[in-house]
Amino acid sequence: AACRADAAGTGDSAAEVLAALRTEGHADLDLGEVDEVIRVFNLNAYDNALAPVACKVAHSCAPNVSVKVDVEAGAIEARACRPIAEGETLGSWYFQDTGLWWMGADVRRAIFETDRGFVCGCERCRG
Repeated sequence: AACRADAAGTGDSAAEVLAALRTEGHADLDLGEVDEVIRVFNLNAYDNALAPVACKVAHSCAPNVSVKVDVEAGAIEARACRPIAEGETLGSWYFQDTGLWWMGADVRRAIFETDRGFVCGCERCRG
């Protein structure tokens, strides 16, 4: 995640992105603005794609949908991965690291807050 301190040197830290933008003539931006845009992108992106509907799918540590990005087709698809009750909120697993799924709620929540900028409040973490 670009907002993490250990992203320095990767070209993905907010400071490095800001430096690149300034070389492209965007002198009016500040570090806080760039950091915020990166956080919003990290929170709403699936792989490296954004979509106005797919980004509305909530996170869940007990997901009921799986979101797949097909870059070549230019498509994002959500498929049920378990039965979904009428009125139930759609929720997907936001992370590529499936090992994280098996960790305790305290570990997951800490990583979510650091990497994605939110504290997970899903039923599994509350439970």
